[in-house]
Amino acid sequence: MSKFNSVVKHYRHLIENFLSLSILNGLNFILPLITLPYLVRILGPDKYGAVSFATVIVQYIVLISNYGFQYSATSQISQKRTDLKKITEIFNAVIFIRISLALILTLLLFCFGIFVKKIFDERLMYFFSIGIIIGDIFIPTWLFQGFEKMKFITLANFTAKVIFTLLIFIFIKVKSDYPLVLLINSFGYLLSGILSMLLVFYIFKIKPGLAKLKDIKEQLVEGWHVFVSTLNINLYRNANTLIIGALTNNSIVGIYSSGEKIVKALQSVFSPFLDTIFPYLSNKFSFQTKTKSIENIFTISKYYSIILFLVFLLVFAFASVLVKLLLGPDFQDAHKVIRVLSPIIIIGGLNYLFGIVGMINLDGKKEFTKFVIISGLSNIVITFSLVPFLSYIGASIGVLFSEFSLFVLCLTWLHKKSKAQA
Repeated sequence: MSKFNSVVKHYRHLIENFLSLSILNGLNFILPLITLPYLVRILGPDKYGAVSFATVIVQYIVLISNYGFQYSATSQISQKRTDLKKITEIFNAVIFIRISLALILTLLLFCFGIFVKKIFDERLMYFFSIGIIIGDIFIPTWLFQGFEKMKFITLANFTAKVIFTLLIFIFIKVKSDYPLVLLINSFGYLLSGILSMLLVFYIFKIKPGLAKLKDIKEQLVEGWHVFVSTLNINLYRNANTLIIGALTNNSIVGIYSSGEKIVKALQSVFSPFLDTIFPYLSNKFSFQTKTKSIENIFTISKYYSIILFLVFLLVFAFASVLVKLLLGPDFQDAHKVIRVLSPIIIIGGLNYLFGIVGMINLDGKKEFTKFVIISGLSNIVITFSLVPFLSYIGASIGVLFSEFSLFVLCLTWLHKKSKAQA
């Protein structure tokens, strides 16, 4: 018992962060699965597809403005957590960069939307989504993760997400209410952002101020390779909704995005584990050899892949049941999307471990960026080629192939690195 207590005490911060991230990702998993059945039945494939299309565009703005800080800034904070001056400099520079990028991208969206009928016709919905972009800037998950104090931001997100879920059921009553989905989502993000900033000032004693030019340049350089990598990862994971929307119609977008959302929700179950060990291993790897670090990665992957495989089998076997329970008869074809995408539960999980946790922490940022670009381009080419003939199945095949390509490239790099260091 004393040995058990000493182990718990030694890894207490890891256990706390894991539980906090589990709650946070549990919300990300459970709440969408609560609102999804309701929304798809009220909105139908057409309007749900329109909401999904707009959501993906907004997510790209958020992604680009995030600039990879969820990893680059997290890693810096974890290594400099005792230096308040440096932490403040990082914080102010990251927030300044995010605001600047978000402002530019939002203006471009509305200028571009004037000439694109699909966007112009739904301009009210895009206007309602601005709160998502603003709110996300002021939810510095990277800061809390770097300090390994995720329980605090979990509280802020919990409050906002529960309120968002309740508002969906209160205000979305008929199909014509679909623009309000983005407005309600904006409210949730803004509330979470306000609560997060209060926690930042109260807990970490960070004083916001104007960022210095040298700090801005430093953060742009530090985050560049991670930014390109995460941008390309999300390009091939989310671009398919845009491609389907451009080549087909909102109903097909609705079928594909609903099936994809279920798979992504199931994937998110495992995020707490990887998000917890990322800052921990980032710090640990700095004190040990690369050979030992890679051994740790492969050891984790052996046990992790078994769990992922079991979940994959369940999802593949019960795809039709999931669709009946969560989506209803209008979305029955979504089970095909789920079955094709289900291997991504295994491959995508290992890609995060080998690529983000492994390569980025082992000086492989440039190579990982290159691998992601190759994989992302392969998805776009395959999706554009197959969607006209196979519709949403073609898009699903494109994502699956690109994830597998990334897996092979990352695994090969780690093996070569391990042999070179031996």
